[in-house]
Amino acid sequence: ARLRNLLLRRPKIGINLDFTGPTAAKETALLLKSAQDYIKYINDTEGGVKGTKLEILWADSGYNIQRMLSNYARFKEAGTSIVMVQVSQEAFVLKSVAERDHMPVFTHAVDANAYSPPGWIYTAGGGSTPEFFAVFLKWLKDNWKETRAPRIAVIGWDNTLGRAPQAVSKLIEET
Repeated sequence: ARLRNLLLRRPKIGINLDFTGPTAAKETALLLKSAQDYIKYINDTEGGVKGTKLEILWADSGYNIQRMLSNYARFKEAGTSIVMVQVSQEAFVLKSVAERDHMPVFTHAVDANAYSPPGWIYTAGGGSTPEFFAVFLKWLKDNWKETRAPRIAVIGWDNTLGRAPQAVSKLIEET
């Protein structure tokens, strides 16, 4: 209900995507298209949110934090009620800004640093990389049959999300 009321007052949604830069992928265009299609469905089929039509504003950050912050500022200035970012590092950087501005920020890639302690960062996913890695390690412990210790290699980005399994590994070593 709170989100619906926010959209009624400010019916614009800002979407920050990485069409360029190291995390750019062909799926990025699909993310934008699916969001546009869903908003079109809400507006055309459902009559909007309680009669209020929604609008999407979008920008490319190129996986560049300064560009993402500039995009966020433009979205805020344009009166958006919600901002979506594509990657966890952007959500982490926006954490204190979103708290200050009371701006909900949604992301589909998030690590615990962005949403713990709870604030204004939300995800549609069920957890974060450390939690997923911990589940994998429990499965490995329960199912490993060889006498030698398992060897695990983790390949990820050089950012908080990519380094998140290290925190779990250190915690396991300490216990």
